[in-house]
Amino acid sequence: MKLALTVRYGYDEELIFAQQLGADAVIVRFDLGDPRDTDLAPVAHRVRVAGLQLAGVELSGMADQFQPWSDGLTGALLAAQNAGIDTLLCASPTQHASTLGQDLEAVVATTSMTGVRVCLDSSRLLPEELAWLPAGDVQVELVLGVPGAGADGPAQAAARVHSGGISAIRFEGGGLPLGMGAIDVTAMLRAIAAAGYDGLIRAGAPPLLGEDDDWNPKGAANDLGYLRAVLQSLR
Repeated sequence: MKLALTVRYGYDEELIFAQQLGADAVIVRFDLGDPRDTDLAPVAHRVRVAGLQLAGVELSGMADQFQPWSDGLTGALLAAQNAGIDTLLCASPTQHASTLGQDLEAVVATTSMTGVRVCLDSSRLLPEELAWLPAGDVQVELVLGVPGAGADGPAQAAARVHSGGISAIRFEGGGLPLGMGAIDVTAMLRAIAAAGYDGLIRAGAPPLLGEDDDWNPKGAANDLGYLRAVLQSLR
């Protein structure tokens, strides 16, 4: 599995931090909303200059209604193609499960045309929507540690991996460092590894540990180190 650290676009010190921590790759969080700028070439350039591998771009600030969300994502897919970025991660808009397949047709077509994969956050999907995916290159980032996000235990996580279409997995500690919260990270990783998952994993929002800034680098370092230690113990 590939262990990634999430960093914010424009904060080069976070890229340096990822180097120091020995992350396999980074996911760059990019605000799509203000200003509405989908030029992703500088994102890829900064990561390359830092000597890191770009695992994907996480889009934030997207619209919550489907049509503007789809329009923004379409622009981002074209920009990702131009920048040589192969994966975009984002939350889905608020919608009704019965219309998901029809609504996503244009997005699926754009992913096929650009060769760029979209990973939708499973914690924002209804169970019926999650069951409909994957659809072409519109796939899922499976969120573990959030009730109702598609896998509340190791067996469910393994079953979801078996069903296909999981391109990334994110562990959420619920405000606590990984290893201290309710989620059994070791059991989850053992289950998904046994199910054949060998893709991208990352920690979610880092916990606040002591005197930290708004990115919580101490919490991010703790969670990355914990995931690395568990992965090494399973080898």
